[in-house]
Amino acid sequence: FDCMYERSFDHFDALLLESLVPLFLLVGAWVLTSAHKMTKHAAAKKSHRVLEHWLTALFLILPVISRRVCSSFRCTGYDLNDDNTFSYMYLKTDSSLDCTTDRYWVMFAFASAMVAV
Repeated sequence: FDCMYERSFDHFDALLLESLVPLFLLVGAWVLTSAHKMTKHAAAKKSHRVLEHWLTALFLILPVISRRVCSSFRCTGYDLNDDNTFSYMYLKTDSSLDCTTDRYWVMFAFASAMVAV
């Protein structure tokens, strides 16, 4: 994805992609089934099948999402100072993401919210 972005595709971008796409697909499936119910072309049984398929797909991709969310909290320190603090802190799964930047803390807050979801 690096050729599509001015900056590289990092862990935060992957976290957003992997956690928000299933939610948008659920909303889309819900809208479609609601539209079918309103036009009375679909039986109630079909609306349950859409939810069944979505839950099956979610069951298959949930480990991927959980792993991405949980790996958003682990930072590794480099260059230990005399006062036992690190000069540099980077995300363990993506060393391009500095754990002292605002971008990391936004990702941290989003990942925390995804743990709650």
